[in-house]
Amino acid sequence: MCCTAALNRILPNYVTHMWMATYDNGLAATYYGPCKLSALAGDRVPVEIACRTDYPFNEVIEMSVKPDREAAFPLWFRIPGWCKRPQLSVNGSAIAATPDDKGFVRVERPWKANDTVRLCFPMTVEVSTGRDKNAGGAPYASVSYGPLLFAVPIPDTKDPNTPDPAAKWNYAVDVQGVDVGADVAVTRRPMPAKWDWPLESPLKLQLNAAICDWTPSPQRPLPSARSRIRSCLGKSR
Repeated sequence: MCCTAALNRILPNYVTHMWMATYDNGLAATYYGPCKLSALAGDRVPVEIACRTDYPFNEVIEMSVKPDREAAFPLWFRIPGWCKRPQLSVNGSAIAATPDDKGFVRVERPWKANDTVRLCFPMTVEVSTGRDKNAGGAPYASVSYGPLLFAVPIPDTKDPNTPDPAAKWNYAVDVQGVDVGADVAVTRRPMPAKWDWPLESPLKLQLNAAICDWTPSPQRPLPSARSRIRSCLGKSR
């Protein structure tokens, strides 16, 4: 994304690319979310696939496959690159979920009405660190959980482009130890009926952080190493 104004392009582009036809007369699940697909597969057999899931806020994706008549064709399932131990089963029987060099698992079989597919993508906390060359090599850290990248919630005031001036945002992630991310707490809540929760996501992370004394600018968006050392004298969670 080049700017916040482009944000409203994400969902329609995501939805229109969730399923694709394949060269071998099959269907490929490329992105995941609740949806229903009607398409032709195999020997031009009408097929309906209904997908039930709270992904990316949940790890499990369940699909029902309903061809008009029993038909053999392949289904391809994309395995996210971040997922280390994917699980896949058809009608309760486990199938090896080892992706090919394109990141897909291919399942070809005679499909009949009410066949079920279950995918599970176990999520873990990842803390990535690096240095920003635009800020004089200042260190930074980002925190993700599965496919989601997290940020401190900053409330708006009169409009979405006017943040609350009293909001605290100048934190530095403070995660230490060999197993970085092990002390991050994951909190899940039921999915709301409507997507109207700019600061109340159904999935939240809680971790140690330290206040940093710095003022960002385009030339120095991150604090200096000296400011970061001073900030570590006090911690919050």
